[in-house]
Amino acid sequence: MEIRLLNANEVQWAVGTANEVFENCVRESVRSAEEIRQYDRYMNPERLTQELTRGELILWGAFEEGIMVAVSAMTRNGHITMLYVKPQFGHRKIGFMLVDHMRMFASAVLHLNQVTVNVVPAVAAPFFCRVGFYVLPYRNPDVPYVPLACHIFDANGENGCAQMPQKTWNPKVTYPKKKVSGKTVLIVTAVTLILCIGICAGITIGGLL
Repeated sequence: MEIRLLNANEVQWAVGTANEVFENCVRESVRSAEEIRQYDRYMNPERLTQELTRGELILWGAFEEGIMVAVSAMTRNGHITMLYVKPQFGHRKIGFMLVDHMRMFASAVLHLNQVTVNVVPAVAAPFFCRVGFYVLPYRNPDVPYVPLACHIFDANGENGCAQMPQKTWNPKVTYPKKKVSGKTVLIVTAVTLILCIGICAGITIGGLL
């Protein structure tokens, strides 16, 4: 597996890879036609080529035996705009590797301490949470995407993506106490004693026969 930066001549190839993944895996999860229109507007090869040439966009490709199997992109301010992996390569952690490449580039080259992403469709958000992203607190429920962020350096200054602390909820289960009268206790005790005596007598008689 080779992961490398793409040049302007490879933008069309990258868009084709993204479109293949979108049509086969993503479109059915998209909630509205507007989200599809936004995707189509963004995936304009000419505009993306211009942004790449001006240095506003950084583009990566993952290759297997010379075939592009995944693509990712990030702006110079650390905002991820693409992450598409062909489904037949979905269990090889290529998405994780591309995210790591983008984070390392953001730290070492762009000198950023955070990367962000607006996840569409929302069902893809758990993937980013697994690699250290957290949902931004000012999320607007009316927007068709989930905004997430990831700190490139943790509290110790080590390279990595630190997750925001998550609250855990451990509910205590309580049961109502029932009052038992003294009369009930005496009855239960008497019955228990009678049963014990009967069992012992049966054992003794059985032994004598």
